Amino acid sequence: MHNRTHRNCRSVFPVSQDRTPTQWERDNPWEATLAADIGKAIADARDRLGISQGELATMVGVSRNSIANYEIGRGIPRLGLLLQLASALNSSPVSLMYPNPSDELSNLVEMLPGVETTGFVAAQWFSGHDPGPGSGAKVEPQRRAEWRENTRLLRLWREIHDLQQRQSASSRTGRDGRLSDTQQELIESYQRQIDEKRHELGLDVPDV
Repeated sequence: MHNRTHRNCRSVFPVSQDRTPTQWERDNPWEATLAADIGKAIADARDRLGISQGELATMVGVSRNSIANYEIGRGIPRLGLLLQLASALNSSPVSLMYPNPSDELSNLVEMLPGVETTGFVAAQWFSGHDPGPGSGAKVEPQRRAEWRENTRLLRLWREIHDLQQRQSASSRTGRDGRLSDTQQELIESYQRQIDEKRHELGLDVPDV
């Protein structure tokens, strides 16, 4: 993964260069770029679904004009609306925020004002998978340790979910309807790991 920190990684108004930037866009270049990216992602997702701006507006309870403005980068949808738009477009909030999750150095985005990284690293940070490059003055090991602690609950539940998925996949019986010894060992191993993580969360370990 690639992390760099400097400004002006790309054009502030990539979506709507055929119009005069608003005062808000001139005063807030980072947010304006974010608005343009989200707007294009909304428009592209809507086109793929074959629905009109009016239909999408009805689905999320706003005016067609609001959708039109968002799609040309005029403003950023509030958080609640962004979640509704992601659901209506059968997508996810992170895919609207960072529609190109490539980890190539040719795909640099300004994750925060003055903090540039690849679309992949930004998306991983937004999804709680990676601390990202950071924007403060803290020593890197300290920052990562704090991030790990602050995302502990999400990480543990993800690990439990992953173990449960693996356990389920190992529980498929053969034609005789029985589990092999290897499968049984795997299932028990996954269960022990699940129980350990539930204990870390302060949850009771269910009787099996």
